[in-house]
Amino acid sequence: MEIVYLWGVIAFGQAEKCIEIIFTKRKKSDKSLRASCGQSFTWPGKSAIIVRTKYKFIIYKKREGIYMKSIRMGSLMIVLVLAVLTFPASAAGTEQEGGPELQPMINEKDVTSSEGQDVSGGEAKKIVSFQRLPSDIEFQTGIVRSNFAPMLPKALTVRWMEDGQQEEAVVSVTWGSDPAYDPDKAGKYVFTPVLPEEYRVESGASLEIQVTLSKEKTTVSGLDLTMKKKARFKLTDEITVEPAYGRSVQLQMKVKGHWITKKNQTLANAKSDTFTLTYANDWWKTERSHWRLIIEESQEGTAYTSPAVTVSTQRFYQTPGKYFKIKSTISTRKSGYTLKPGMSGYKVYKVQKRLGCYQGKAKYTAATVKKVKRFQKKKKLKATGRVNKATWLKMGFSEKDWYYMDSYVTPVKVNPTSTKADHINAMVETAKSYVGTRYIWCASAKQKQGVDCAGLVIQCLYAAGIDPLPQGSHVYAYSKNEYTTRKLWASKKFKHVKYSQKKKGDIIVYHNGKGIVNHVSLYIGGGREIEATPGITRYSKAGGRVKGVLRPII
Repeated sequence: MEIVYLWGVIAFGQAEKCIEIIFTKRKKSDKSLRASCGQSFTWPGKSAIIVRTKYKFIIYKKREGIYMKSIRMGSLMIVLVLAVLTFPASAAGTEQEGGPELQPMINEKDVTSSEGQDVSGGEAKKIVSFQRLPSDIEFQTGIVRSNFAPMLPKALTVRWMEDGQQEEAVVSVTWGSDPAYDPDKAGKYVFTPVLPEEYRVESGASLEIQVTLSKEKTTVSGLDLTMKKKARFKLTDEITVEPAYGRSVQLQMKVKGHWITKKNQTLANAKSDTFTLTYANDWWKTERSHWRLIIEESQEGTAYTSPAVTVSTQRFYQTPGKYFKIKSTISTRKSGYTLKPGMSGYKVYKVQKRLGCYQGKAKYTAATVKKVKRFQKKKKLKATGRVNKATWLKMGFSEKDWYYMDSYVTPVKVNPTSTKADHINAMVETAKSYVGTRYIWCASAKQKQGVDCAGLVIQCLYAAGIDPLPQGSHVYAYSKNEYTTRKLWASKKFKHVKYSQKKKGDIIVYHNGKGIVNHVSLYIGGGREIEATPGITRYSKAGGRVKGVLRPII
């Protein structure tokens, strides 16, 4: 133990609003301790506050947690105060913090003991009101898991009534929360002060601090909303999600108007997570697909739905240069038309069969006109000799067939992932499906209905995703379109090769002996072809009067 002598001078005059106390240790190396009116100050082992009343200044020293009167002085004097303080030697020459945080001006009667009694031993005070806190203290907002700490004053100014007058004091408080404060849980927390037991709060006197913790708004950065990639390659995107904390990310694909979850990704248990998003391989099965990210609401973050991500697929195989391009879909064309002399095709065949005038070639002849007129008169229709929609329906055919019977398109059997071999096989397999189908002049209908040589080849091209416009099943039956074989041969959108260079999937073009194109077939390899000839569609040995070879898949 060590005894240290301190001396202090308190100086003030009538005109001064507050005083200054200077406590200086005898040793010159020791620091001075200063305090002004209405402030607390400390020196090793002790603390004190200065209180100004109307005529006097009072020093209160803190002993065992209670501020006790120490010195009282008149207003026109200078007093030398000697004090003997005892404290551990290890504390000598150092400054320590002490005393509660108090408001600048307090009353002589405001300093109370931890037992709820003032210095005179009075009864516990009944608090009638609290000094209101600033609005930014009364109402606070924060984000969960953000190290947010509510601002809770260590002391409050309280008021009570004594002898008919309102008195005021600064009281140290702690705080309680309803519900119990959890910095990791969103919600509203109401903090109320907890005063020492000796204080009693009267009805109507209350003070609250409302703290609202919100979930952090989920953000996703780095997400590319438009992407283009060649099929059969991995499609990835590097993104950052915040907050993460082990949440699940769903990758969804839009399929027939509905969002289907294709993959789930679990985020790291951290505030943010940067990771590589790998798309499910479904993206490459169509030319264009739409995707989105879904992150459900969690304790830490709000729910999140990303904007739609559009992925355009570059085909793994595509024909080069100027040649017919491969498509993912080829639409069926609506082709309702009035049948009249000079036309051919499957609808003409159906009418002739219905009227009993089919003679092996579906061509609208004069004999067909007579039969149609007779039918129209019988059904009390205008006898034009032409088959319009009304006549067609009276014959018992459907309205759908009126528009689509002669415009059939074989569904595309390839997708963006298909290889060159896949496209060739699509053509060959389609040709095989037509084997046994009847031969009908200028027809390009479904299997078991009827096709001719060019009609068969057109359906094979459709299966491989090639639309050979302006030729097609929808115009095949019109007058002057009978010789589609010649128009296919003349097209520069097919590669022309020598017969000796023929490969599986090529179109072999024949002539009539005078160099005029009159027939086509599909070469299936091994010296064989599939062709539609008068009578039936069949396998044949390739060769004969060959004009040349067209290669659609290059």
